[in-house]
Amino acid sequence: AMEITIVENLQRADLNPMEEARAFKSLMDQFTLSQEEVSTRVGKKRSTVANSLRLLQLPLDVQEDLFEGRLTAGHARAILSIPEPQKQRNLRNLIVTKGLSVREAEATAKRLTAENKPKPPKSETIEVQMRNLQEEMSMKIGLQVYIRPVNNSTGKVEIQYQSLDDFETLCDFIGIEKS
Repeated sequence: AMEITIVENLQRADLNPMEEARAFKSLMDQFTLSQEEVSTRVGKKRSTVANSLRLLQLPLDVQEDLFEGRLTAGHARAILSIPEPQKQRNLRNLIVTKGLSVREAEATAKRLTAENKPKPPKSETIEVQMRNLQEEMSMKIGLQVYIRPVNNSTGKVEIQYQSLDDFETLCDFIGIEKS
């Protein structure tokens, strides 16, 4: 009877996104249902149920804004695309104070997320890394090693030997039997 009551409540048209998300979660928890089973019972797509449940990952103050209607579900999804709660709140503040549209919120979220991505190392940093690798390989093998990059993804590794003993050392290191 309780399950039927929750399902009927979910089918009301006037639920806000947070009420819907909490009701889906309640169905899943109380009756140990999967998202697929909930979607079948309430007559909605599984992706709709999953997206609704994602709203429960928002910081509580942002959930409250969604519940009160200061944010839409579209705004909430834009906020969820940002992994850090503080940056999520920053975007929420921008949306509320500047009245950003969902598209503007998505663009801002994309920009905020891009700021977190590490920038590729500069060429001088790569050169230092290559020299360090070169020295480490030389120490490990016991012979002079040269790393010669051709472009960003290809290059050559040269191992210099001065005598047949050095060459045998290299073969032993690599695990090649001499015949």
